[in-house]
Amino acid sequence: MTSVTVRDLGQSELTGAGAVVGRALQDNPVVQRVFERCFSRRAAAVGEIYGTILRQIQSKGIVLGAFTADETLVGVGALVQPGRCGQTTFEKIALTRVIQSCTSVEMALAYQRWQAAYARRDPKDQHWHLGPVAVEPGFQRKGVGTALMTTLCERIDKFPAMAWTETDRRESVPFFARFGFREVAEAGVCEVPNWFLMRARMR
Repeated sequence: MTSVTVRDLGQSELTGAGAVVGRALQDNPVVQRVFERCFSRRAAAVGEIYGTILRQIQSKGIVLGAFTADETLVGVGALVQPGRCGQTTFEKIALTRVIQSCTSVEMALAYQRWQAAYARRDPKDQHWHLGPVAVEPGFQRKGVGTALMTTLCERIDKFPAMAWTETDRRESVPFFARFGFREVAEAGVCEVPNWFLMRARMR
């Protein structure tokens, strides 16, 4: 197990946090499908994209980092506040420009289809939106994700509302279940199986 300290990230740390997410998620099934044509630099491209996404999330929610004793960032977890998980037109345009600049117009359109599929399933009720939760490949299965999720759930429970997340990894479903998330649906997204999970409001 790896001992980590979990804390809020500053704006200057979000580029590095995006890079952690890029390395963690580069082999996820949907990420591979959407960004399949930039295989040689997929981790870097996804990292640039998530740097922008994390900045957008921080403006309307929480972005946490997990740090080792020597202050190495090894995990990232994010939450969007209830009522704010939809992207504004400005946010969509800004993100599309970033995706096009580091991949292509075609992959930007594929990303939009991916997010539109998620948005169609987003609950109408007020909810926290969880994600990404990502851990450096060399630190996975060492308690870093657990430390992040514990703190994220503590934040959720300070301002109680239900929480929602999605995953394209079947093995992540029981991990989220440890924190009160239950599977409510399964559906194909970009021709890849995805699972949708909800955590009831804690009183």
